[in-house]
Amino acid sequence: MTGNISLFTSIDLKEGGNVTFGDNSQGRIKGKGTIGKEPHSIENVLYVEGLKHNLLSISQFSDKDFKVIFEASQCTILSLKNNETILVGSRDNNVYSIQLNDLANQDVKCLSAISETSWLWHRRLGHMHMEHLKDISSKELVRGLPKIKFEKDKVCDACQMGKQKKVSHKPKKMVSTSRPLQLLHMDLFGPIPTTSLGGKSYCFVIVDDFSRYTWTFFLATKDESLNVFTSFAKRVQNQKDDMDNDLRTLDISETPQDNSKEIDLGEQPSSSQGGNEEAINDASNLDDSQELPKDWTYKKDHPSDQILGNPSSGEFEMSMMGELTFFLVLQIKQSNDGIFVNQAKYTKELLKRFDMEASNAFDTPMSSSLKLDKDEKGKDVDIKRYRGMIGSLIYLTASRPDIMFSVCLCARFQACPKESHLIAVKRILRYLKGTHDLGLWFPRNTSFFDLIGYSDADYAGCKTERKSTSGGCQFLGHSLVSWSSKKQNSVALSTTEAEYMAVGACCAQILWMKQTLLDFGLKYDHIPILCDNTSAIDLTKNPIQHSRTKHIEIKHHFIRDHVQKGDIVLDFVDTNHQLADIFTKPLDSKRFSALRRELGMSSPM
Repeated sequence: MTGNISLFTSIDLKEGGNVTFGDNSQGRIKGKGTIGKEPHSIENVLYVEGLKHNLLSISQFSDKDFKVIFEASQCTILSLKNNETILVGSRDNNVYSIQLNDLANQDVKCLSAISETSWLWHRRLGHMHMEHLKDISSKELVRGLPKIKFEKDKVCDACQMGKQKKVSHKPKKMVSTSRPLQLLHMDLFGPIPTTSLGGKSYCFVIVDDFSRYTWTFFLATKDESLNVFTSFAKRVQNQKDDMDNDLRTLDISETPQDNSKEIDLGEQPSSSQGGNEEAINDASNLDDSQELPKDWTYKKDHPSDQILGNPSSGEFEMSMMGELTFFLVLQIKQSNDGIFVNQAKYTKELLKRFDMEASNAFDTPMSSSLKLDKDEKGKDVDIKRYRGMIGSLIYLTASRPDIMFSVCLCARFQACPKESHLIAVKRILRYLKGTHDLGLWFPRNTSFFDLIGYSDADYAGCKTERKSTSGGCQFLGHSLVSWSSKKQNSVALSTTEAEYMAVGACCAQILWMKQTLLDFGLKYDHIPILCDNTSAIDLTKNPIQHSRTKHIEIKHHFIRDHVQKGDIVLDFVDTNHQLADIFTKPLDSKRFSALRRELGMSSPM
């Protein structure tokens, strides 16, 4: 019984008599209830008004199949069913007291030392996973192995100790590197409790020490990490030739991957090893003066204590050493309203490199009346310089979709550039002279986060081969995330065919983005693609072959299947509101500026 009503988790307030105290005073019984939560709770507890101390009835414990043992310094309440310790009280001033807070502790477990056949074989077979051991026992794959059953919530001390967390590095108070990609930190953790919709259960994280830029890769199995890192290293090396890498803290979770197929019973099981007391930072086998090799070979030549462990935990501690403002040649400006990305510094260096700093600025990258061809009778120019200009401009299109079409058009003549082609490239540089600080704006906290695509085509826009140009862009909410401009592989016989092939290319990009966004928990169906050609839209909905469409290659008809499934929805948009128009042909100044603004391009605020 108790006089504190706040201790009850449930109570039935109903008066039921009086209780006489030691001083002959009486307290009124106001109700009866339960204290604590299942499975550790006390039922039928009386609520007595005026009672200053909580009292437990020994006889009621005995009636509920519990045993109470009183000793000189403590008392213990045991369960007669499994001899499990339920509560332990201490003796103070000849009174045994028990803390009621112990009833809410769900994590207290008592491990009894009982020799079981299942655990014996678990240790004999090198601490094999219990499910695997149960499987080989039921299928009689090992001679002499008895039938094995395991109880849930059993813990192997050696396995638990081997998977515990190692001591982390002390946090750094200052950056020790002088440029991006000089020092990389890597971590691999998993499997996570909840697998992504794409089947990923591991996460591989790479952090640049200088810029704090983070690459995150989601893996289905742990053994994919080596291939992912190899591909990452080669890609980054191609982007930055003077890369001087130092790799540290490559954390690999110590839990072995459960994808083995063979069981070797001939070797003696390894005993459990204790964890390192301090984390290890070992880069003695790396040569800082060499570039990353072209071919990577994985060789295990380190002792096991040089591998840092990371537990499969639900909580992870992260630190940030400053706001990201610069990565490679991308300048990043973050604010409460959004993120602004541009390449102003790279653009100025580009103009200086090709002696265009003093040139006059233009408001468009290409004249709307310009039609480039091979110009076989034109004057030859320095092919190395021309290709260098094209390569630099292509790198700039990572944040400048407004020059995408112009650069791709000039890139078609790299094999034999003429003076007319060089003039067109210089026109692009003059446009950049007046718009060097333009970039992409990504707003925050937008309620609109739908995936939408725009598709357009310029019929027979290529003067040399009379092929059409496909243009497309994709938005996530109000943010432009992908864009393209590409000459089609075959000659289209009509505007409908050209638009139809462009829609197919946009559909392929949309489906790839849909699958990628699944790993972030974003699921999209009925994704709209906006097209300004009604005949192309009707063609995707009608599977019947016509004389004007039967020659179209089969690969372009895959969009029909996704339209029927409901993955893609084709909607009509007026030509004046077709944002992909900027990726198919040169435009006049007014039209070009309007579309550039609709794409989310602006100057820094």
